[in-house]
Amino acid sequence: LSLQRMKGLTLYNLGRYEESLEVYDKVLEASPRIEPYVIDVSALEGKGDALRALNRNQEALEAYNEAIELAPSSSAAWHGKGEAERALGQVGNACMSLLTADKLGYEK
Repeated sequence: LSLQRMKGLTLYNLGRYEESLEVYDKVLEASPRIEPYVIDVSALEGKGDALRALNRNQEALEAYNEAIELAPSSSAAWHGKGEAERALGQVGNACMSLLTADKLGYEK
């Protein structure tokens, strides 16, 4: 599954967002869903990023929220959530999410 996650990231970096999204969905389907949920959180963050790149911000927000449920200290998920909220015009929520990401040590 970690090779699939890398494939999803590579496709994302190549701007092939739809294909990236498909790979992340397959990773999530195949995941055993066991703690500490590293595979799931990483795939959900990637899925959120791909959805955001496709301007599907509400769906991206849902993916980030699911990642945060599994790993509340994921700075990348909080950052993605903030960016999705900003794109949806939820400025107050976006500020809080981005602040949380910063406090958790988010780095690009």
